[in-house]
Amino acid sequence: MVGAIAARLGSSRPRAIAAFGLSPLLLIAEVGGLHNDVPAVLCLLAAAWCLVRGRGAGAPRWVNAAAGVLVVTAAGIKPSFAIVIGMVVLGARSRLWAVAGAAVALAALAVPTFAVYGGALPDIHTQGALVTPLSVPNLLGLAAGHGGADAAVRSVARDVMVLVGAAGTLAVGWRRRWALSAIGVVLFCAVLTLPWVMPWYLVWALPFIAVGRPRALVPVAVIATGWLVVGGLPQLPGILHSFGYFPTRLSTGLANHREFVRLLQ
Repeated sequence: MVGAIAARLGSSRPRAIAAFGLSPLLLIAEVGGLHNDVPAVLCLLAAAWCLVRGRGAGAPRWVNAAAGVLVVTAAGIKPSFAIVIGMVVLGARSRLWAVAGAAVALAALAVPTFAVYGGALPDIHTQGALVTPLSVPNLLGLAAGHGGADAAVRSVARDVMVLVGAAGTLAVGWRRRWALSAIGVVLFCAVLTLPWVMPWYLVWALPFIAVGRPRALVPVAVIATGWLVVGGLPQLPGILHSFGYFPTRLSTGLANHREFVRLLQ
Protein backbone atom coordinates (compact mmCIF):
# COMPACT_ATOMS: atom_id res chain seq x y z
CA MET A 1 0.00 0.00 0.00
CA VAL A 2 2.84 2.42 0.86
CA GLY A 3 4.56 1.57 -2.42
CA ALA A 4 1.37 2.11 -4.40
CA ILE A 5 0.83 5.54 -2.84
CA ALA A 6 4.47 6.51 -3.43
CA ALA A 7 4.25 5.49 -7.08
CA ARG A 8 1.13 7.60 -7.65
CA LEU A 9 2.81 10.57 -5.97
CA GLY A 10 5.91 10.20 -8.12
CA SER A 11 8.13 9.20 -5.19
CA SER A 12 10.53 6.27 -5.11
CA ARG A 13 8.49 3.13 -4.54
CA PRO A 14 11.40 0.96 -3.22
CA ARG A 15 12.61 3.71 -0.89
CA ALA A 16 9.13 4.24 0.55
CA ILE A 17 8.62 0.51 1.11
CA ALA A 18 12.03 0.18 2.77
CA ALA A 19 11.56 3.28 4.92
CA PHE A 20 8.32 1.96 6.35
CA GLY A 21 8.74 -1.81 6.13
CA LEU A 22 12.21 -1.88 7.68
CA SER A 23 11.42 0.51 10.51
CA PRO A 24 12.51 -1.05 13.83
CA LEU A 25 9.27 0.13 15.44
CA LEU A 26 7.17 -1.65 12.83
CA LEU A 27 9.19 -4.87 12.90
CA ILE A 28 9.56 -5.15 16.67
CA ALA A 29 6.35 -3.67 18.04
CA GLU A 30 3.80 -4.26 15.29
CA VAL A 31 4.89 -7.35 13.36
CA GLY A 32 6.26 -8.98 16.51
CA GLY A 33 3.81 -7.44 18.98
CA LEU A 34 0.54 -7.75 17.04
CA HIS A 35 -0.90 -4.46 18.31
CA ASN A 36 -4.23 -3.21 17.01
CA ASP A 37 -2.43 -0.27 15.41
CA VAL A 38 -1.71 -2.41 12.33
CA PRO A 39 -5.30 -2.86 11.07
CA ALA A 40 -6.06 0.77 11.93
CA VAL A 41 -3.01 2.03 10.02
CA LEU A 42 -3.90 -0.26 7.13
CA CYS A 43 -7.39 1.28 6.93
CA LEU A 44 -5.93 4.78 7.07
CA LEU A 45 -3.40 3.91 4.37
CA ALA A 46 -6.19 2.55 2.19
CA ALA A 47 -8.08 5.81 2.72
CA ALA A 48 -4.96 7.75 1.68
CA TRP A 49 -4.65 5.60 -1.45
CA CYS A 50 -8.27 6.42 -2.29
CA LEU A 51 -7.50 10.13 -1.97
CA VAL A 52 -4.53 9.87 -4.31
CA ARG A 53 -6.41 7.63 -6.74
CA GLY A 54 -9.31 10.08 -6.75
CA ARG A 55 -7.08 12.89 -8.02
CA GLY A 56 -6.61 11.26 -11.42
CA ALA A 57 -8.73 12.06 -14.44
CA GLY A 58 -11.64 9.70 -14.80
CA ALA A 59 -11.31 8.38 -11.24
CA PRO A 60 -14.46 6.55 -10.11
CA ARG A 61 -16.57 8.30 -7.50
CA TRP A 62 -16.58 5.28 -5.23
CA VAL A 63 -12.99 5.98 -4.17
CA ASN A 64 -14.18 9.16 -2.43
CA ALA A 65 -16.87 7.28 -0.53
CA ALA A 66 -14.40 4.51 0.25
CA ALA A 67 -11.98 7.05 1.74
CA GLY A 68 -14.69 8.18 4.16
CA VAL A 69 -15.61 4.62 5.08
CA LEU A 70 -12.00 3.60 5.66
CA VAL A 71 -10.95 6.54 7.83
CA VAL A 72 -13.97 6.11 10.12
CA THR A 73 -13.21 2.39 10.32
CA ALA A 74 -9.63 3.25 11.29
CA ALA A 75 -10.94 5.51 14.06
CA GLY A 76 -13.28 2.75 15.18
CA ILE A 77 -10.28 0.47 15.66
CA LYS A 78 -7.99 3.18 17.06
CA PRO A 79 -9.94 6.17 18.46
CA SER A 80 -6.83 8.36 18.22
CA PHE A 81 -7.31 8.40 14.43
CA ALA A 82 -10.55 10.36 14.79
CA ILE A 83 -8.41 13.49 14.64
CA VAL A 84 -7.72 12.95 10.91
CA ILE A 85 -11.28 12.13 9.76
CA GLY A 86 -11.88 15.71 8.68
CA MET A 87 -8.62 15.80 6.71
CA VAL A 88 -9.50 12.69 4.75
CA VAL A 89 -13.04 13.89 4.01
CA LEU A 90 -11.89 17.36 2.95
CA GLY A 91 -9.00 15.90 0.97
CA ALA A 92 -11.33 13.89 -1.25
CA ARG A 93 -12.02 15.17 -4.76
CA SER A 94 -15.74 14.76 -4.09
CA ARG A 95 -16.26 15.79 -0.49
CA LEU A 96 -19.95 14.99 -0.63
CA TRP A 97 -19.25 11.35 -1.48
CA ALA A 98 -16.59 11.20 1.24
CA VAL A 99 -19.02 12.58 3.81
CA ALA A 100 -21.61 10.02 2.72
CA GLY A 101 -19.11 7.19 3.10
CA ALA A 102 -18.04 8.44 6.53
CA ALA A 103 -21.67 8.70 7.63
CA VAL A 104 -22.43 5.14 6.51
CA ALA A 105 -19.38 3.80 8.35
CA LEU A 106 -20.26 5.79 11.48
CA ALA A 107 -23.78 4.37 11.45
CA ALA A 108 -22.44 0.85 10.93
CA LEU A 109 -20.11 1.26 13.92
CA ALA A 110 -22.81 2.83 16.09
CA VAL A 111 -25.16 -0.15 15.81
CA PRO A 112 -22.91 -2.74 17.54
CA THR A 113 -21.58 -0.08 19.93
CA PHE A 114 -25.08 0.58 21.28
CA ALA A 115 -26.38 -2.98 20.89
CA VAL A 116 -23.45 -4.71 22.59
CA TYR A 117 -21.82 -2.04 24.76
CA GLY A 118 -24.80 0.21 25.49
CA GLY A 119 -23.16 3.15 23.79
CA ALA A 120 -20.07 3.08 26.03
CA LEU A 121 -17.07 4.62 24.28
CA PRO A 122 -13.44 3.49 24.70
CA ASP A 123 -11.99 4.59 28.04
CA ILE A 124 -9.21 6.80 26.74
CA HIS A 125 -9.50 9.10 29.77
CA THR A 126 -7.73 6.56 32.01
CA GLN A 127 -4.73 6.30 29.72
CA GLY A 128 -4.71 10.07 29.34
CA ALA A 129 -4.06 10.38 33.08
CA LEU A 130 -0.91 8.23 32.91
CA VAL A 131 2.59 9.45 32.12
CA THR A 132 5.74 7.88 30.68
CA PRO A 133 9.07 9.33 31.90
CA LEU A 134 10.45 10.37 28.50
CA SER A 135 7.25 11.69 26.93
CA VAL A 136 7.58 15.27 25.69
CA PRO A 137 4.86 16.66 28.01
CA ASN A 138 6.53 15.02 31.01
CA LEU A 139 9.95 16.45 30.13
CA LEU A 140 8.48 19.90 29.52
CA GLY A 141 6.61 19.63 32.81
CA LEU A 142 9.87 18.87 34.57
CA ALA A 143 11.57 21.83 32.91
CA ALA A 144 8.67 24.11 33.91
CA GLY A 145 8.88 23.08 37.55
CA HIS A 146 5.71 20.96 37.63
CA GLY A 147 7.57 17.79 38.53
CA GLY A 148 6.42 16.23 35.27
CA ALA A 149 3.19 16.04 33.28
CA ASP A 150 0.71 16.93 36.01
CA ALA A 151 -2.95 17.71 35.26
CA ALA A 152 -2.15 21.25 34.09
CA VAL A 153 0.58 20.11 31.72
CA ARG A 154 -1.59 17.30 30.35
CA SER A 155 -4.38 19.79 29.72
CA VAL A 156 -2.04 22.05 27.76
CA ALA A 157 -0.78 19.05 25.77
CA ARG A 158 -4.36 18.12 24.85
CA ASP A 159 -5.10 21.69 23.81
CA VAL A 160 -2.01 21.74 21.59
CA MET A 161 -3.05 18.47 19.96
CA VAL A 162 -6.54 19.84 19.27
CA LEU A 163 -5.10 23.04 17.79
CA VAL A 164 -2.72 21.10 15.54
CA GLY A 165 -5.59 18.89 14.40
CA ALA A 166 -7.76 21.92 13.69
CA ALA A 167 -4.94 23.61 11.77
CA GLY A 168 -4.40 20.49 9.68
CA THR A 169 -8.11 20.24 8.91
CA LEU A 170 -8.29 23.91 7.89
CA ALA A 171 -5.22 23.51 5.69
CA VAL A 172 -6.79 20.61 3.82
CA GLY A 173 -10.04 22.53 3.54
CA TRP A 174 -8.02 25.23 1.77
CA ARG A 175 -5.92 22.90 -0.41
CA ARG A 176 -6.96 19.29 -1.01
CA ARG A 177 -3.49 18.29 -2.16
CA TRP A 178 -2.15 18.95 1.34
CA ALA A 179 -4.16 16.06 2.79
CA LEU A 180 -1.39 13.47 3.12
CA SER A 181 1.10 16.01 4.45
CA ALA A 182 -1.43 17.25 7.00
CA ILE A 183 -2.22 13.72 8.15
CA GLY A 184 1.48 12.92 8.56
CA VAL A 185 2.21 16.11 10.51
CA VAL A 186 -0.86 15.85 12.74
CA LEU A 187 -0.28 12.19 13.64
CA PHE A 188 3.40 12.86 14.32
CA CYS A 189 2.54 15.83 16.55
CA ALA A 190 -0.17 13.77 18.26
CA VAL A 191 2.47 11.26 19.32
CA LEU A 192 4.65 14.05 20.69
CA THR A 193 1.82 15.55 22.74
CA LEU A 194 0.77 12.31 24.43
CA PRO A 195 1.81 12.13 28.11
CA TRP A 196 1.62 8.33 27.93
CA VAL A 197 3.39 7.27 24.74
CA MET A 198 4.54 3.88 23.54
CA PRO A 199 7.24 3.43 20.85
CA TRP A 200 4.87 1.86 18.33
CA TYR A 201 2.62 4.93 18.31
CA LEU A 202 5.03 6.53 15.85
CA VAL A 203 3.96 3.90 13.31
CA TRP A 204 0.80 5.98 12.86
CA ALA A 205 2.75 8.66 10.98
CA LEU A 206 5.56 6.58 9.45
CA PRO A 207 3.74 5.58 6.22
CA PHE A 208 3.15 9.23 5.33
CA ILE A 209 6.71 10.17 6.21
CA ALA A 210 7.95 7.23 4.12
CA VAL A 211 6.23 8.56 0.99
CA GLY A 212 7.73 11.97 1.64
CA ARG A 213 4.67 13.72 3.01
CA PRO A 214 6.16 15.91 4.35
CA ARG A 215 9.83 15.27 3.54
CA ALA A 216 11.06 17.55 6.34
CA LEU A 217 9.79 15.05 8.93
CA VAL A 218 12.17 12.29 7.79
CA PRO A 219 15.21 13.29 9.94
CA VAL A 220 12.94 14.24 12.84
CA ALA A 221 11.24 10.84 12.65
CA VAL A 222 14.63 9.10 12.83
CA ILE A 223 15.47 10.98 16.03
CA ALA A 224 12.00 10.33 17.46
CA THR A 225 12.35 6.62 16.69
CA GLY A 226 15.56 6.37 18.71
CA TRP A 227 14.06 8.41 21.54
CA LEU A 228 10.91 6.29 21.75
CA VAL A 229 12.87 3.04 21.58
CA VAL A 230 14.93 4.17 24.58
CA GLY A 231 11.72 5.23 26.33
CA GLY A 232 10.29 1.73 25.90
CA LEU A 233 13.31 -0.21 27.17
CA PRO A 234 12.73 -2.44 30.22
CA GLN A 235 16.04 -1.10 31.53
CA LEU A 236 14.80 2.51 31.42
CA PRO A 237 14.34 2.91 35.22
CA GLY A 238 17.96 1.94 35.80
CA ILE A 239 19.12 4.31 33.07
CA LEU A 240 17.14 7.19 34.55
CA HIS A 241 18.43 6.46 38.04
CA SER A 242 22.02 6.53 36.77
CA PHE A 243 21.39 10.10 35.62
CA GLY A 244 19.89 11.03 38.98
CA TYR A 245 16.28 11.08 37.79
CA PHE A 246 13.90 9.24 40.14
CA PRO A 247 10.34 9.89 38.86
CA THR A 248 8.58 8.52 41.96
CA ARG A 249 10.42 11.00 44.19
CA LEU A 250 8.38 13.76 42.57
CA SER A 251 4.69 14.31 43.29
CA THR A 252 3.62 13.83 39.67
CA GLY A 253 5.68 10.69 39.21
CA LEU A 254 4.45 9.24 42.49
CA ALA A 255 0.81 9.95 41.59
CA ASN A 256 1.34 8.29 38.21
CA HIS A 257 2.92 5.24 39.86
CA ARG A 258 0.04 4.87 42.32
CA GLU A 259 -2.55 5.15 39.54
CA PHE A 260 -0.72 2.53 37.48
CA VAL A 261 -0.60 0.16 40.47
CA ARG A 262 -4.31 0.74 41.10
CA LEU A 263 -5.16 -0.20 37.53
CA LEU A 264 -3.12 -3.39 37.79
CA GLN A 265 -4.85 -4.53 40.98
